[in-house]
Amino acid sequence: MKIFRFLAAFFVAVALFSCSSSSDDASSSSNGEYFNLNYEGAAVNITQFQAQRSEQTIAVTAVAADGLGISFEINELGDIGNVHTYPTSSSSAAVYDLYSSYRNYPSHYFTLNLIELNSQAKTVEVSFTGDLYEDQYVLGGNTVQISGSFKVRYTDIQPMVNDLGFRANIGGNVFMSATNDQSGGFFNGSDIALTYYNNSEYTLTFNSNHDNTSVGTYNFNNGSTVNNVIISKFDTATQTYVDYLTSGTLTITEKIVGTQFTVVKGTFSFTATNPENSTQITVSGGDFVSSYETY
Repeated sequence: MKIFRFLAAFFVAVALFSCSSSSDDASSSSNGEYFNLNYEGAAVNITQFQAQRSEQTIAVTAVAADGLGISFEINELGDIGNVHTYPTSSSSAAVYDLYSSYRNYPSHYFTLNLIELNSQAKTVEVSFTGDLYEDQYVLGGNTVQISGSFKVRYTDIQPMVNDLGFRANIGGNVFMSATNDQSGGFFNGSDIALTYYNNSEYTLTFNSNHDNTSVGTYNFNNGSTVNNVIISKFDTATQTYVDYLTSGTLTITEKIVGTQFTVVKGTFSFTATNPENSTQITVSGGDFVSSYETY
């Protein structure tokens, strides 16, 4: 398991580095760039760092002299998608393992402050502190504590699909996705659930079916299992989600079936009711571009 985790994280890091046009030594950057990292209370000597931006998503990767790697995936609002530390070589794998930010309501467990995102200078500046976990879906177990700050110049990357993401207004607050999970959809006729996360306690889930979801407008309610959007709220006391009762409209404006991925575009709005206390929340102005693997 440790080697598998190492390889998965390593290849992600290699992909990020190989696509960028700069990998200057951290100590000799000429653009006011820097990367400071404390790992379990000890300062780490970062020797390489770089960043890429693809529309609303920024990915930052750094490597230390002893082979420790660290990566950040955030959106342009500073919401956490993922924070990982990992080994980048076989020798560092004897010392380090993969640790990740908690998937659910991440800002409650990890503090990341987006100081500045400068689109003209193409720099992202961030400070951070918090715990990372062996299993990003489970609190507890082994953890590591990290803190630090960075200012890194990013390279703009053309996305394979434009405008990917989930956006909406939840009770007056902007929701912009930072990462997502997929469940289902791996064989003919199965339903697909794409769940989108950001810093907040809420998630939005788009439910569809590859064979039965087509361009058109769908009215949905709590009895709908597909062609709907649901909102869930994370309870920090029980560490579980409360799924709201929803009633609203989903419009699929475009569906593009490719040999590897299917892209679905649409809009939505609905009213959601908390089943535990009957409080209501309005989700409005929703729009999305989602993709999933075509079976």
